[in-house]
Amino acid sequence: MLFRSETLFFDIERDDDTRLAIISGRGRAFSAGGDLDWLVELNADPVASMRAIRADRIIQTALLNSEKPLIAKVNGPAVGLGCSLALYADIVIATPDALFRDPHVSVGLVAGDGGALIWPQLIGYMNARRYLLTGDPITGTEAQRLGLITDTASAEGLDEAVDGWARKLLARPDHALRWTKLSDRKSTRLNSSHITI
Repeated sequence: MLFRSETLFFDIERDDDTRLAIISGRGRAFSAGGDLDWLVELNADPVASMRAIRADRIIQTALLNSEKPLIAKVNGPAVGLGCSLALYADIVIATPDALFRDPHVSVGLVAGDGGALIWPQLIGYMNARRYLLTGDPITGTEAQRLGLITDTASAEGLDEAVDGWARKLLARPDHALRWTKLSDRKSTRLNSSHITI
């Protein structure tokens, strides 16, 4: 997923016919996260590790600089980088039993693929530390209560809820949406400039 996602958000940004994007998973998960065997291999190969870190940075930069609204439809577990992708979206709608989790620390890795940046800005430092340092999962219901996501919808109503948000955003003046989003993300981009992996 990492390298396939590397240019996706740039491609969306360059497509003049696209005013909004919706990201979702297939099946029972939004994104199950990275392959742990692959991550262990990366640690043993500095060149491959740097390539993965660079790809991760490219994705984060594209998300932070995107002018177009992004909606995440979270239908199940969103883990690791997949969790970060969901949380970088402007609107996040999840099922109540969806799970958000950044397990990096619990498997011996640094939480460096965006979680350390976006979680504190969404739910405050103390709550973010609780989840980032332990890798504990958080349900969609609890994520909404804490302000990590926008809203929850039943599995049966998830498509309708996401479509409703898309219609609402597309009914707004495009330039106003884009510029408001850029203004809102300015503090996130400033805060991300000093984070290193």
